[in-house]
Amino acid sequence: MIGKIMYKQIPKGRYHDRLVWRLIALAAVLVGNFVGCQQISSPTPSVLITIPPTSALITLERPTSFPQNQTSPTRPLRPMASDTDAFKIKFRSRQFVPEAEIRSGLDWLRTVPYRHVHVILQLYEPPDSAARTLLEQSGILLLNYIPSNTWFASIPNSLQIDAPALTLVRWFGPILPEDKLPAELLSGSIGSWALREGNKVALEVTFFEDVDLEYGRQLLLKYDAVVISMTALSNKMTIEIPKDAILSIATEDIVRWIDVVPPPPTTNSEGG
Repeated sequence: MIGKIMYKQIPKGRYHDRLVWRLIALAAVLVGNFVGCQQISSPTPSVLITIPPTSALITLERPTSFPQNQTSPTRPLRPMASDTDAFKIKFRSRQFVPEAEIRSGLDWLRTVPYRHVHVILQLYEPPDSAARTLLEQSGILLLNYIPSNTWFASIPNSLQIDAPALTLVRWFGPILPEDKLPAELLSGSIGSWALREGNKVALEVTFFEDVDLEYGRQLLLKYDAVVISMTALSNKMTIEIPKDAILSIATEDIVRWIDVVPPPPTTNSEGG
């Protein structure tokens, strides 16, 4: 730029003078270009870019959740025991390992006419106090224990598959009549001490612990039962009932166990 300005200011004198001035102007142009190149290749300290050490670099983590795309929460993976005996349900009448699923139980539950239903319910592991609280919040009450990891339980027939407590449940299903009877009574083999006139039999009927004993008495009256005694502590009553009504009583939801009355005590020849 300086050389161009000097060139324009060359005087219009003699040819020799004009030539000298042209050489001076050309030299100035060369000097100016050289200085400009140096300035471009040597940036000032104010625009220097420094790279921080590796330890000072900030790393961006991948987000673990995306609320805008969430639907219903995913069920946690349920643990599975390696030993099948851990989930074998052991009744006197049968032993079986149910499949780990609850859909069939919920479908059956919709067909039951009671607000609360007594069922066989299997958990993945023995419940602690927090698990019991979670079950009760969903209306599930654990009653008598059955080997293995299984309970008689009372559940509402309105139970839904998204109930939080069902994440603890491996399987549940109906209690069959044969689950409530000893093999002898189921086969009709009844001791003479329990037989009564009119083709009746003396039985002990035990109700689930959440059942009012008076409600149980009213139920048995429908089967022409005669109530002999009632024991609130064990929620049990002794009755006399027609023999052909035994299986019908076993189908009642509130009945837990049926057995013949025990034989009378025997005396030996030396005792009093």
